[in-house]
Amino acid sequence: MIDTARSVPAVASRDGLVALAKAPLKTHTSYADVVALLLERKLSRVYYDLKLPGLASIFVDPVEAASHFQVGEEWMFAEEAAALIGVEAQTVYLMTREDVLTAHKLRRPGYHSSTIFLDRNEVNKFHAAYASSTGLSEGTTMTTGSVAQILKSRNIPKIRAGPVVFYERKDARKALAELIAA
Repeated sequence: MIDTARSVPAVASRDGLVALAKAPLKTHTSYADVVALLLERKLSRVYYDLKLPGLASIFVDPVEAASHFQVGEEWMFAEEAAALIGVEAQTVYLMTREDVLTAHKLRRPGYHSSTIFLDRNEVNKFHAAYASSTGLSEGTTMTTGSVAQILKSRNIPKIRAGPVVFYERKDARKALAELIAA
């Protein structure tokens, strides 16, 4: 198998490439799917470090590998949702467990069965409607804690996902603007 994998012409540098073993994490696919792409010669950006043993010597382009398993634009991964909302990916997973956001497990070739997808429209609507105290404190001189105390005292509607609290963005901004103007 290694000889077959190494039969793909190598690129001159491993810049931007990742070890074959790490490619599934970067591409949200299974190890078997990345190896299959390599064996089927569907990857053009491959590097071999012959100082390393066996499959550890193979490096692939995670972007190129992922491009073979695209999902529709209507879906996003937890990491993408986290970046948009301004939280860690683990918080997004917690939000799905607590039914703040809906997780979808889609059977897609190349994706591990535990990969969750989120509806892009649902995440965008959530982001437009809610903000964390951290997000609301940005651009002000207030700390996250003081913003949270002010919003709590003003009874601003909120949603909780474990320790993270999201406030209704419109009402929270209005309350904070009134406080700053006073």
